[in-house]
Amino acid sequence: MRSEINKALREDLINRGAIRLQKSGAGYRIVADPEKLESVLANHYSIRDLNSYVSLRDEPGRSRADVTQATGNSKTLPVAPMRGLYLSILGDAEIFIDGVSSTPQPGTALFVPANRLDGLSIRPLRIFGIENVEAFLNAGRLCLPLPAAAVSVLRWNWANEWRAWVGNHRPEFLYAGDYDWAGVSIFEHEVLPTSPEAKFLLPSDLPNRLNSGNAVLFNEQEDKYLDYRPKSADGKHIYLAVGKARRALEQEALII
Repeated sequence: MRSEINKALREDLINRGAIRLQKSGAGYRIVADPEKLESVLANHYSIRDLNSYVSLRDEPGRSRADVTQATGNSKTLPVAPMRGLYLSILGDAEIFIDGVSSTPQPGTALFVPANRLDGLSIRPLRIFGIENVEAFLNAGRLCLPLPAAAVSVLRWNWANEWRAWVGNHRPEFLYAGDYDWAGVSIFEHEVLPTSPEAKFLLPSDLPNRLNSGNAVLFNEQEDKYLDYRPKSADGKHIYLAVGKARRALEQEALII
């Protein structure tokens, strides 16, 4: 029983009189003084509601408000910052929240909190996922076969709410990431499980661009991904081109 509690925590709670060890057969069991334990947890560990704290500890979607209500301190448990999505547009695409137009100006972004994604709708039903911030904000300037209209989305924070939205709406899904072995892995493990028909957009002159790419970045990735086996046609195309050039191309290089 004692092994289920961190040793340092157990000793501190014993020293403060919140718990004690009681002989039980060949071992010991922990016995708590409820009032003392409640006081110690509140005053020394910022835990006001132990049941809520335990529930939140195993809840990846917890918010700072949830943690503050349970502990009085928003930093008691780590919280993912800015849970939600950054959206922008290409062409005349439109974004709606609960049926109300929320389309941002070109070159800017709209942040949609995770708890508002149920009300998100887009026109046309086409997503352009982008790996990096600068490329996301300059999506229209990427030297890629871009669609005439799409809602672009930054890949950060693609949590369960986002995957559920894609599963429910099934948009056409285009993607742009780094053209290196890590980029192939991200596409195949983060994008394809959510949207199996997604396409990784490629510059028409990828081999030439790779020839002037980053050899150091390729070397850093080589050992980790040398035995990687691409699952998709797009992934295989990029993987082989990168391996032949022995260089990596970051997507920011495609901004014109």
